[in-house]
Amino acid sequence: MDQHPPWQFRPISASRSPTFVALIVSFPYILRKPLIRARMIDRQEKKTVKARTFPTGHLMVGLLEAFMWLDRGLQKNLKAAGLPHVRRLESMVMLYASIGVLRPTALARTLGITRQSVNAAIRELEGKALIELVTDPEDGRCKMIQFTESGEPIRQQAGNIMAGLEQVLEDRIGKSNKDRLHIALDVKRGEPPLLDDPLPARTKRVR
Repeated sequence: MDQHPPWQFRPISASRSPTFVALIVSFPYILRKPLIRARMIDRQEKKTVKARTFPTGHLMVGLLEAFMWLDRGLQKNLKAAGLPHVRRLESMVMLYASIGVLRPTALARTLGITRQSVNAAIRELEGKALIELVTDPEDGRCKMIQFTESGEPIRQQAGNIMAGLEQVLEDRIGKSNKDRLHIALDVKRGEPPLLDDPLPARTKRVR
């Protein structure tokens, strides 16, 4: 006759169930193992974050230097191919025009420069027979950039050079890093905010 009520666990003989005994002995460690692993991961992440702390301004300088690296590579390879030299602003105008930013006003706004500076770059490119200004078919009051017959091969060559430079960058920093960079830069950032209190308390001057 069963001496144990149905709500009680029945004792299991160690000789009949050695696996059960081993489980009971190791049970405290099994419970602690995920906690131990979580603590190890947390410590590792803290070390990584601490090792990768960057000074203020590093992001802006890093992005600017990355742009300069690509621009120097573009200019160097255009020169090696015997193609006309273009200044940095001119190459930026051609780059944005190639992705559909064609109106001078839109170029000035996108590049964060004056309309006069954009017009000067456009005149330089027109003088080199690389682009021309034509009437915008969507708005007859506006002008838009159009690549000339002689400028189209240069645009295509510049695109090939940029693709090659991006491949070199991928080889040097790794595909995953390059992909993450693309994803991060593709996120919509919105307009820069006007900070309520841009200076940390410790840097404020006491009057």
